Amino acid sequence: MGDYSTLADFRNRLYHCFGNGKDALMDACDALLCGTSFCSFPELSLSLFFRRKWPSLYEAFDDAQIDRMALRRLFISQMPDVPPGERRLLAGDVTSILRPESPTARDRTYVHVSNAPKGAKPVLPGWRFATVAALPYKPSSWTTVLSNTRIKSDEKPTLVMAQLLAEVAPHFPEDTTVALDGEFGNATFMGAAKDVQMGKLIRTAKNRTFYRSAPPFEGKRNRGRPKLDGELFALNKPETQGTPDESVSCIDRGGRRIQVDCWRGLHFRKCRKASLSLIKVTRMEGPDTKRNPRVIWLIWQGPLMPFLEKVPDYYSLRYSIEHSYRFDKQELHWADTRLRTPEKFQSWTDIVSAAHNQITLARSYQQENRLPWATSSRDATPKQVRAGLTGIIAMLGTPARPAQPRGKSPGRASGSTVRPAPRFKTVFKHAA
Repeated sequence: MGDYSTLADFRNRLYHCFGNGKDALMDACDALLCGTSFCSFPELSLSLFFRRKWPSLYEAFDDAQIDRMALRRLFISQMPDVPPGERRLLAGDVTSILRPESPTARDRTYVHVSNAPKGAKPVLPGWRFATVAALPYKPSSWTTVLSNTRIKSDEKPTLVMAQLLAEVAPHFPEDTTVALDGEFGNATFMGAAKDVQMGKLIRTAKNRTFYRSAPPFEGKRNRGRPKLDGELFALNKPETQGTPDESVSCIDRGGRRIQVDCWRGLHFRKCRKASLSLIKVTRMEGPDTKRNPRVIWLIWQGPLMPFLEKVPDYYSLRYSIEHSYRFDKQELHWADTRLRTPEKFQSWTDIVSAAHNQITLARSYQQENRLPWATSSRDATPKQVRAGLTGIIAMLGTPARPAQPRGKSPGRASGSTVRPAPRFKTVFKHAA
C-alpha cells in the first residue's frame, strides 16, 4: 500500500473547515470526487460515497457553514513545492457562471459570454467569480485553487481581485509573481493593489497611455504649479516611447525567437503613486491574429522583477488557469448545478475547489486510470487521475460520521399552500 498520508491529512483538515452540515458536505465532496458518470446535481446522492438520502444533499447546502479563511489556509499549505531556481507563480482571473433562465436566482448581473457565436449577444445574466490559483511550471490544467469568491453586483472585479491578493500575500515570499489578464491592466486595479507585496505581471491593452516621472520643479521664486506628470508614453505611438532601458533577445518555450524590451519609471495618470515598468514582447515569427498577436504589452509592478528572458514564459503559464476553469466546469459540473441563492452556490464552489485540489494532490500517487487508446508517453491529466481515485478514497475512508436513520417524514400538512419563489430582476451595471 502506498503512503497516502498527505491526502489523508488534507481530508481530515478539510472536514474540520466545515461547520453545520459537515458530514453531508464531506460526503458530497467524496461523491463529486469519485462520481465520474453523474449528469445532474441530484444524481450525486446516488453515489456509494453519499450515505444519505437525496433530500439531505439539498439540505446540506441550505444549512452549509464553511470557514473560508481556514479553507484558504489549508489550500495554501498543500501547494506543490517550487522547483529549484524558480519562484512561486500564481494567477488571478475572473470567470462567468451563466444563469440566463433563472429569475429566482438573486443578484444576477450581465456577464461576458466566451466563444459566443458570430452575431450573438456577448452578454447574458449570471454570476462572476474571482479566482486565485497556484500555477504549474509546465502548461497544463494542474493548478491549485487558493481562493474562489463570487463578485457581488455592487462590487468591481478589479477591487475584489486586489482584496484577494492582499489576503493571500502574507503567506508567500516577496519574489512571488502573480499573472493577470488585460481586465486588470488599468489604473483602478493598480491603485488598489499597489501595496500588495507581490510581483504583478499584467497584460494591458495596446491603446493605453502612461507617463514618465515628473521633472524637477524649476519655477521662479517658487511660483507656478509643479508638473505632476512627465512626458507621454503611448503604446500606439512609437515616437513617444524612446529607447528602452533594457532589451534582450531570446527563445520562448515554443522555440520561437522573441524580442523583449523594458521601460521603467512609468505610471498611470490616475495612479501616480504606483510606479511600474512596461514590457513589450515581440514574436519574430508565427501568426499574427487577434487571439495570438505578435506584440503584447505587459505591466510589471512590485518588488524583485524577474529577468526579462523569463517574463514571456511566466506569462504564458497564466493560461493554465483557463484550462483549470474548463476542467471544473466540464468534469466537476461546477456551472451545471442549479442552486437558487448565491450563498448556496458559493458553498458548492468551495466543494468543487476542495475536490479539484484533492485531485492535484493525488497526482503524485501515479494511480491514474487511462483508457486503452490513451498514450502513456504523456503526463496524466486531471480527468485520468480522478478516474483512479475511487479505490484510494475507499481505502482511506472518510472522517464524516455515518448517517443516522430518522424515520419517515410526515410530509406537507393537508391544505397548506406553497407560495411561488420570489423573482429578481437582473442587475444592470451602468458605466461610471
